Amino acid sequence: AMGGLDVLVFTAGIGQGSFGVRSLACQGLGYMGIYLNEDKNRMARGSDRIDDISTDDAPVRALIIPTNEEQMIAREILRTLNRRHGTKIIRTQEPTPIPVEVSAHHVHLSQQHVEGLFGPGRQLTFEQELSQSGQYASREKLALIGPKGKVERVRVLGPTRKETQIEISMTEQFKLGIHPPIRESGDIEDSPGITIEGAKGNITTDRGVICALRHIHMSPEDALRFGLRDKDMVLVRVEGERELIFGDVLIRVHPSFQLAMHIDTDEANA
Repeated sequence: AMGGLDVLVFTAGIGQGSFGVRSLACQGLGYMGIYLNEDKNRMARGSDRIDDISTDDAPVRALIIPTNEEQMIAREILRTLNRRHGTKIIRTQEPTPIPVEVSAHHVHLSQQHVEGLFGPGRQLTFEQELSQSGQYASREKLALIGPKGKVERVRVLGPTRKETQIEISMTEQFKLGIHPPIRESGDIEDSPGITIEGAKGNITTDRGVICALRHIHMSPEDALRFGLRDKDMVLVRVEGERELIFGDVLIRVHPSFQLAMHIDTDEANA
């Protein structure tokens, strides 16, 4: 599973200072190519130089490497000082409010499905820009049909995508009779499909229905300011008369993103 070894290193503590521990640790490891020269192992000081304690013909070298404790202590001190300095900088910054936007149920369609639902050659009709650059709400609306029910007047968002994706709330999954996973947008592997009703026809997808994982869009500059990276998970406290803390909030970082937190209608009602 490891793909083989080139070197086995003993360093620090008893690994560096005890020949008996090294001998016991390497017993029965010949199948991995590790063979100790017991005389070299016993005589090795392991304090001021690198010692090779393997046999001359061993495929894997066994080395004792002294620990530079002064350097490690200095490195940890610098790391601690930098962390404290960064904490001070963050504490002196003015709080940056993050807009919270409610994302109701919607559909992202492939061009093939646009034409299947609204007619050959049909393009999405722009109606309103969304907060994220290049994204817009179209005039087109659809109905979602599941085993137990139907959800109507579902907005189509543009532009078109490579593969159709349907985002609904947890409440709507019970109405439709399906059980989609909670996922990041774009992750539709092993998600259920659904029947979509359009003005000119119906289609049934094999997959694509998800409940969107709550998330925050931010630019690289925003991420640097907050000390976050793409795919980080955070807690978000929403202040007010009914204060609420959202857990498992995904951070999404991209140069085109505008700072905004997206939650669905169930989360907004909470």
